Amino acid sequence: MQQLRGWSCLWCAAEVATGTATNLGEQQHTPADGSPYWWFPRACPDTTACARRAAGTGP
Repeated sequence: MQQLRGWSCLWCAAEVATGTATNLGEQQHTPADGSPYWWFPRACPDTTACARRAAGTGP
């Protein structure tokens, strides 16, 4: 849920700050059997550290 709201990084799930996160734009998803919904993905500003966290090899 945190990632859908833009509170956590889309890739590594680390908490991100509004002013420093990379905004990936408002996204809309329409499931085959449900109502459409919007989500607001953001990513860590430090892509190297993010990749390490996502791979489980760093803090």
